[in-house]
Amino acid sequence: MTKASVAVAAPAKPTGAAKAPKAKADGTKQDPHEDGTLSREDIANVKLEDDGGSSDAHSDDGNVEENGDLDETKRVRRMLSNRESARRSRRRKQAHLGELQLKVNQLQSENQDLLNKLHQLHVSFNSMMARNRMIKDNMAYLRVQIMSGEPLSREA
Repeated sequence: MTKASVAVAAPAKPTGAAKAPKAKADGTKQDPHEDGTLSREDIANVKLEDDGGSSDAHSDDGNVEENGDLDETKRVRRMLSNRESARRSRRRKQAHLGELQLKVNQLQSENQDLLNKLHQLHVSFNSMMARNRMIKDNMAYLRVQIMSGEPLSREA
């Protein structure tokens, strides 16, 4: 198998020469596209350059070298495809996390509303219980008045 370095060629532009990717501050090259994605054309333009090192393939046996280059090209394409797939997966995961966070916020708000309503119902219940207790006390007093035969007074 041939030792080779991988270079991704920028997509061909119909007018003028293709611009090389700008170098970052640390000297490494940026992706050909701003968002870091690679198109099918970019993957098809993957070129292998021989690094001049020792080779397992013999120069007189072109088939072995071609097969090695094809295998290497397939491996590089698969690697780039996997990177793109992982990038899409990360984006889907991020979107899903955003949706879940929104749902958490909505449920927390709904929970707070329900707790407030529950508190209001407790206050109302306690008020009704106190009023009910007062009415029962008045009824008991009036029963005693009726049973004893005493005239009813308005004090109660």
